[in-house]
Amino acid sequence: MSKKRRVPSFGEFATRGLDEGTLTIAGKKLKVRIGEVPQSELLFFAENPRVHSLLHSDGTEPTQEEIQDQLEGMENVKKLVQDIRRNGGLIDALIVLSGSREVIEGNSRLAAYRCLAREDPIRWGKVKVTLLPEPVEGVVIDVLLGQYHLKGKTEWLPYEQAGYLYRRVNNHGASVEDLAAELGFGQKWITQMIAAYEFMVEKKDNVRGRWSYYYEYIKSRQIKKARKLFPKMDAVVVKMIKAGEIEKAQDLRDKLPVICTSRGKALEKLVTGRLDFDDAYELAEHHGATNTSFRKLERFRAWLAESEVRKRLADSPPPVLKRVAFEVRQLRRLLDSLEKKLV
Repeated sequence: MSKKRRVPSFGEFATRGLDEGTLTIAGKKLKVRIGEVPQSELLFFAENPRVHSLLHSDGTEPTQEEIQDQLEGMENVKKLVQDIRRNGGLIDALIVLSGSREVIEGNSRLAAYRCLAREDPIRWGKVKVTLLPEPVEGVVIDVLLGQYHLKGKTEWLPYEQAGYLYRRVNNHGASVEDLAAELGFGQKWITQMIAAYEFMVEKKDNVRGRWSYYYEYIKSRQIKKARKLFPKMDAVVVKMIKAGEIEKAQDLRDKLPVICTSRGKALEKLVTGRLDFDDAYELAEHHGATNTSFRKLERFRAWLAESEVRKRLADSPPPVLKRVAFEVRQLRRLLDSLEKKLV
């Protein structure tokens, strides 16, 4: 993990003439300064999820130049360049920590502004900001980012949202219950998002384009059961995801649970490398894993095969017992009829 940078705060020349104001975040009223400062003086905020998602594969923090290069290649930043040029400036000010000069909210807009500054350094030399005093409690920054990008008008990508939630819990000590109350999202969704991001961290995969694969993998109940039975399954599936052997995340969502619940040893053959993903799915299909009627019949038989189920039915009160006997006779008749058609 890279050490926190030490950077000088804004000089008096940069902030002279800014207006004073207040901003309320997380129930705290902060005294802020509002106005324009040189955009060249500002720094991208590495803890912002959109920036954090650009970390190098070895976990090291990218340089400011690398962040600029990455951000300006994103479609939303290209659109911002056009919007800002058309408007003649920013509508919403960047929110900046006055001590460190880091832009905690508005990194994409800063990147867009710098694209414009290369065309006309004078016109786009200064940018509108709201300067927060320092020190600022971490919870203030966390709440501000969450309100803007999980509930506000500019949502992060799911991978960035998950990274934010993961760091709130693991780095800043928030609980899932706290986040659910603060953000208005369900605890189950938050837990799944954190679990999927944590899995990516554990498997050393920070490619945000692969997020959907991991999210579908972690949230599926059928896959979760299969992972317990086959400890090597995680390594096999991660290798497939990284190698692009599963064409779409939708394929993983729709096909892997079928493989996991197949009776034809499709999963075992996938995990041991005897079948690739598509062939394992074909085998599962061949054994009826995608046939809804067959699956319902199979589940009913498995349910009735449980000794406890049969004991409860046999111990039913007399009025219910009569109805149970009637249903059994009807089942026998229907099953005999079906069996004759199958022979």
